[in-house]
Amino acid sequence: MKYYPGSVGTYEGWPRYPTWSYTRLVHLLARLSQGHFVPHHVTDNCQQTDGELRFKVGQRWYQTLLHQANDSPDPRLFQLVQRALHEAGSSGKIYQVRGDLGQSPSGLAAGYVFLLPAAAQRIRSQALLTLNDPTLSVAQQIAQEEANGTL
Repeated sequence: MKYYPGSVGTYEGWPRYPTWSYTRLVHLLARLSQGHFVPHHVTDNCQQTDGELRFKVGQRWYQTLLHQANDSPDPRLFQLVQRALHEAGSSGKIYQVRGDLGQSPSGLAAGYVFLLPAAAQRIRSQALLTLNDPTLSVAQQIAQEEANGTL
């Protein structure tokens, strides 16, 4: 398991994070993946409004429409990253270990880890961390926790 702290924006008043950057988050996720996810030509236009994220992995382009992040990033970003990981042949997955964007001295900190299946199973079996699936909306995560009896 590898964790790289990193700022993905600065908070400048509720409810908007005007300097939020999906581009910075994608680069943070790439560092987390330890070479499993290697995007390039990453662009987004979601800082002030809903928009589109694009990146390239190898020779393949990936893109999706995203909501501008307020309390948490759009789950469609993680769905796209997971698809890119799968299509690149990786069995690893990005997990959310913190449910919101935490404020740190360097800005807004995102709490994610990249794990291969064996490591995720070990962490879950020993209850070391709560590993949330960031491809689910917050409402879906809550429903899943209720169904599992972990809420």
